[in-house]
Amino acid sequence: MELNWKELFGYHEFTDRKESDAFLKKGFHVVDCDASYKEFVGSCSIQIRSMKKENKIKSRPFTAIGPNESEMMAILHGIREAKKIKGIKKALFTNDNNFAIDVIVGNSRPSRENIKKAASKIKKELSDVCFEYEFARVKGKVNSRVDRHAKKELKKKEIDIDKLIESRIKRVLTAQSKAKNLECKQKTELIYAVKSEDSDKWYDVNLDSLSCSCPYWKNNWSKKPEGAKWTRATPCK
Repeated sequence: MELNWKELFGYHEFTDRKESDAFLKKGFHVVDCDASYKEFVGSCSIQIRSMKKENKIKSRPFTAIGPNESEMMAILHGIREAKKIKGIKKALFTNDNNFAIDVIVGNSRPSRENIKKAASKIKKELSDVCFEYEFARVKGKVNSRVDRHAKKELKKKEIDIDKLIESRIKRVLTAQSKAKNLECKQKTELIYAVKSEDSDKWYDVNLDSLSCSCPYWKNNWSKKPEGAKWTRATPCK
């Protein structure tokens, strides 16, 4: 008896979209997952199809190391989206990354920690699903719609990141400019007295607790959680 690809490797192998479409007639929801990645930042696109409906493509941002983890993150988000569908009984998750699917179905044991963590997250998501599920490795042309969408969303994210970096640089330069107009003297190892050149009022800046005795800090930062205070280089203007 000749074994098919699914019986040999634990997942399907599709070279044409018609092959995944055939699962719709079997009552499956087909979950197409694809990711686009660049320098630790990525965007994945998920589209869920059924015989009755072809859902709008959804995008989810993520951080990852390399293309393999990126595609695993796409599958992870695909599973999460499938779990939101009411009445789903069977799901087929498709992706074009052979390594990612091999890890998920247990054909390969990853050595890198980031891949292990990604696999663990996927395993946890699958542990409480209320439907049957299978996986399929597809050619890029089969997932072309979600692939194009993922690349488009990543481009948008890159633009947003560039704008954020530019904004932060401007804030740092502004803070540096203001610092030139300050007088400072050390009171203790971690406490400095600071005042502007045009004022006689001195304020204490505590580098241990990241606090300041100025009104601005008291009004805006004194009640903030510790983690929030540490996100700023200085706790006040």
